[in-house]
Amino acid sequence: MQERILKARERRWNTRCSLADKFSLPVVSITVNIPGLVKTRGEYIRAHSIILEDFEKVVKDKGFAIVYRDLRLADDGPEAFVVLEGGEVQLKRVCVMIEETHPLGRLADIDVMDSRKRVLSRQDIGAPERKCYLCDEPAQRCIILRKHPLEEVIKEVNRILADYGIKGQAYV
Repeated sequence: MQERILKARERRWNTRCSLADKFSLPVVSITVNIPGLVKTRGEYIRAHSIILEDFEKVVKDKGFAIVYRDLRLADDGPEAFVVLEGGEVQLKRVCVMIEETHPLGRLADIDVMDSRKRVLSRQDIGAPERKCYLCDEPAQRCIILRKHPLEEVIKEVNRILADYGIKGQAYV
């Protein structure tokens, strides 16, 4: 299972690079941050659909034009690729704003690749690192150190989903 997830991530990287080459425009990939090996449950697909729909509304309102859109279900969960006309730095700011303010934003992973195939980081726009679901430490630090039991993280994911009204239970 873990090998299939890694292959799905590699395919996503290759797709983003291919789209950047094809369009010479910023490429956004939208996935959901779900811990554990089970990433294709209906609740996650529903959360992803909501995030994608709201993302598209926000970027259109901010003046970005969607040139291309593709939605897939990979072994590591739902994924969307959106190519947009507009500045990648401004686009990254919009993506971080959605991750920080949307009720499901904690579960969203919205990455921006520029036309030169460089992924913009939060640091590039002066934004703080993402926080862990359970504490104020940077999320990457907690993941690398396996600071929290997986069951606790899953419980927080379930809470976020339930608070939004998405039924079901995530599990390990």
